[in-house]
Order: sequence, then C-alpha cells, then structure tokens
Amino acid sequence: FSSGLSSCLSSCSSSWSSSWSSSIIMIIIMMIIMVIIMVIVIMVIIIFIIMVIIMIIIMIIIMIIIMIIIMIIIMVIIMIITMIIIILVIIMVIIMVVIIIVIMMFIITIIIMVIIMIIIMVII
Repeated sequence: FSSGLSSCLSSCSSSWSSSWSSSIIMIIIMMIIMVIIMVIVIMVIIIFIIMVIIMIIIMIIIMIIIMIIIMIIIMVIIMIITMIIIILVIIMVIIMVVIIIVIMMFIITIIIMVIIMIIIMVII
C-alpha cells in the first residue's frame, strides 16, 4: 500500500507540468461551461421577455377588439334609439296633422253651418 502511494506521489510529481496544463484546460472548460450557462440564462430571460411582450401585445389587441365591438354596439344602440325617435316624431307629426285637419274640418263645418243659418235667416 505504502509502495503504491509512493509510486502515485512520484508519478504525480513527475507529471506536475502535465497536471498544470490539464488544470488550465479544466479552467478553460469551466469558463466555457459558465459562458454556455450564462448564454442559456440570457436566452431564457430574452425568451421570457419576448413572451411577456407578445402577451402584452395580444392583450392590447384583445382590448382594442373589445373596445371596437363595444363602440359598434353603442353605435347600433344609438342608431336604434335615433330611429325610434325619428319614427315617434313622424307619428307625432302625423297625429298633429290629423288633429289640425280635424279641427279645420270642424271650423269649416261650423262656418258652413253659420253661413247656412245666416242664409236661412235672410230668406226668412
């Protein structure tokens, strides 16, 4: 066991330069791994930000569509109300015209009756 340990130590000391270069390689590999991890993290963050931006844009588009639909509904309601008001106004005008005609007819009949009475009185 002790002979094995001494031989390991002697081989380690003899390959110190190679172990130094291998440690540099290890450091470089670690740096590359760190860079890859950083890139992955940055990519994930960028993807998350893009997803959030896309979600916000979709929400804005949905809100705009909802607003447009609400505007269209309000316009339709206003149109219906104006149509109803116009129809009511037309009906009122017709009723007024009919009432005026009836009153005129009544006045004309009264005038005619009075004229007839006057004629009858004159004849008498």
